Amino acid sequence: AALFTIKALHVYVSNDKGNTPASSGVTFKGKRGGTVIYTITKSSGLNTSFGTNNGFTYIDFSTEGGVNNSNYNIDELEIQGGASNNYLAIDNFIWSPKFGPVVTTSAATSVGATSATLNGIVNDNAYTTTVSFDYGTSPSLAGATNTGATTGGTVNANAGNTNSALTITGLAASTTYYFRVKAVNSVSTLTGSILNFTTSSAPTPSITTTGSLSAFTSCAGSPSASQSFTVSGSNLTANLIVSAPTGFEVSTSSGSGYANMVTLVPASGTVNNTSVYARLTSAATGTPSGNITCASTGAISKTVASSGTVITLTASLSSKTDITCNGGANGSVTVSPSGGTGPYLFSWAPSGGTSATANNLTAGTYTCTITESHLCSTTQTVTLTQPNAVVN
Repeated sequence: AALFTIKALHVYVSNDKGNTPASSGVTFKGKRGGTVIYTITKSSGLNTSFGTNNGFTYIDFSTEGGVNNSNYNIDELEIQGGASNNYLAIDNFIWSPKFGPVVTTSAATSVGATSATLNGIVNDNAYTTTVSFDYGTSPSLAGATNTGATTGGTVNANAGNTNSALTITGLAASTTYYFRVKAVNSVSTLTGSILNFTTSSAPTPSITTTGSLSAFTSCAGSPSASQSFTVSGSNLTANLIVSAPTGFEVSTSSGSGYANMVTLVPASGTVNNTSVYARLTSAATGTPSGNITCASTGAISKTVASSGTVITLTASLSSKTDITCNGGANGSVTVSPSGGTGPYLFSWAPSGGTSATANNLTAGTYTCTITESHLCSTTQTVTLTQPNAVVN
């Protein structure tokens, strides 16, 4: 059967075979393929006098009962009078050929700072229908983006009212967006009314550090042992940069990868608890100090204090006594350390003992290794001579 829509009509009901209009109710059922698509019941407000519209009552299918049924495609309209009616007539029957999908834009849900879910209700009206949404910042949706619904994107023929939805991301915070549902089938393309929503303000990016660093100690020319603290970030909009002051270096691994800064890349705005290792560089000198800074755009930077001492240990020759007779063993050497912290350990090679002074030495070259309490060490080398042998 051909499809059509009912816009309005006039109805006359009577309990005395048409002689007098009656107030008893009347029911209209729009059907398609034998299935009831909508029901309108007019139970009160019927004309009871020929003085108004000759006793006929106007029924507007777009407003009667508080629901717009004027756009639903049907192939049959069933009219039922009340139990006491024995006469019914209709006049001024207003109808139209088949109509496209029936669409209603619904309020957006799950609105956040950068995302929202757009909603709509689509009735296929007997034809397979494709559903999408228009959205943008223009109240008229000029230049709007159109994206297919991810829920209810295709409404099969005769499926009836279907909830369609689309979750959109990448929105600007504190911004008003406008949207509407759009439905397309072989009959026509129709859009719902334009609604709007406003995204919430963006959450403030934040950085958290846990732990502190004790004073570092290193030997000149070598990096110190490492220490660590923990850093994390939330609601970040940019990378989290950890920067070391002069004389220090940082890494996310205790044994390698040290540099003057490390970059932590957030996932969905979050940097989970991450250990950052710090140490004195091999080029550091003196007593370097400063703050290790953890920073990201829009967040309040956090700092971790760092300080250290680089030990420079040297040695000098205090005294030397060469051998007095060829082949003798009366040479001696005394060395003096400078820098570092005592007590000092002395080790002579190839002989000479473990004191600052080595005695009873024969001619030759001797090296003393001096080690201070932090295990920094240095060496001092000296050569003892002897007279030439006497030739007879």
